[in-house]
Amino acid sequence: VWKTSSTDLVDTRYGYDAAGNPLWRQDVVAGSANVQDNFCEYDNLYQLTAWQRGELNGGKTGMSATTSQTDYDHDETGNWKAFAVGTSASAAAGSKRSAQPSP
Repeated sequence: VWKTSSTDLVDTRYGYDAAGNPLWRQDVVAGSANVQDNFCEYDNLYQLTAWQRGELNGGKTGMSATTSQTDYDHDETGNWKAFAVGTSASAAAGSKRSAQPSP
């Protein structure tokens, strides 16, 4: 927490899973007017599958409002193969980008 006299300027909090992967980041000072919270999702191999920015829900288990989202795809061997960016899961699906294929 960074303060000027008694006013908090920055108060950022983080949550992690048992493997140490960051699950969420909450900007407490920003409030709902300037939402900068983040939420991450992982697969069974602890590979990042989704990153969201918006307003974190009360239980810190997801977003109550998403302003941007990036989804990540991996192949059957765990290599990154594509990602999609948008303001929601449906918008992200429409902007998918693929990895460079191997020669």
